[in-house]
Amino acid sequence: MIEVSWTELTGITIPVGFLALLLLYFKPNKAYPIILLFFGFFITLVTSVNASAILLVLNNDPSVSGSVAGGLFIFPVLGILAYAGLLHLVKDKLRRPLGYKTYVKEK
Repeated sequence: MIEVSWTELTGITIPVGFLALLLLYFKPNKAYPIILLFFGFFITLVTSVNASAILLVLNNDPSVSGSVAGGLFIFPVLGILAYAGLLHLVKDKLRRPLGYKTYVKEK
């Protein structure tokens, strides 16, 4: 089994998140793609950590006990927040019909 720690997975997520926050502050029109990239990394991280935690619990792995058990409560909450944030960002794009134009034609 390949073991990957959450610190290795967050190596790219945290800097992209800070970059997205800076762009959101200084250039909000250009920040949307970077924010989506951040949410993509973050959702991938949280989903993989939650899936591995579920498998560890189902297999009665002894490494889940002790101080590690706190992550069994924290990461599902982070997952819910990440999915809710992504759905909030793309909710307008999900409601648009196919072929919807985002630009306005000049007269």
